[in-house]
Amino acid sequence: LDLADKHFGNGGIVIARGGARRLFAAELGPAPDDTCVARMSYVGMPAPALLSLETVQGSLDPTLTGLRGKVVVLEFWATWCPVCRFLVPTLNDWHARYSAQGVALLGITMEPVVSASQAATQLGMRYPVASDDSGKTTLAYRANALPAIFVLDRKGVVRSDRAPKDTDPY
Repeated sequence: LDLADKHFGNGGIVIARGGARRLFAAELGPAPDDTCVARMSYVGMPAPALLSLETVQGSLDPTLTGLRGKVVVLEFWATWCPVCRFLVPTLNDWHARYSAQGVALLGITMEPVVSASQAATQLGMRYPVASDDSGKTTLAYRANALPAIFVLDRKGVVRSDRAPKDTDPY
């Protein structure tokens, strides 16, 4: 690496092959943050399974097989999350406006069924809600920061890990 440091500062890489040394310039960007890692891990890939979910309210089958053929918006939320509470009217509106067009909205919380049901009623949630009391689905989606929103296309591929816009082609 002495040769690299001499010519490129800390941005060079020396590769030795067959006794010959070649010097390459390299510029590294910053390490990706957790959001970028999640995006690289999920967007464009088949969605992780929805594991051990129990229906809290609504008639939606909380499995990928049951949701196949629909655009799915998964919203991971918690009762203690103020932003999650703030999103409820918007999500109610999306559910009312887009469910007839084949869009399924599913709120997922790690709260037990009874607590989740009470919270959903108190918050005025009018869309399907499921309890992930085991935490398996939340872990599979790395939904560590709440709210976390994922959009799946009709084939079950993750297309976004952010709230959709009216112009998104799902």
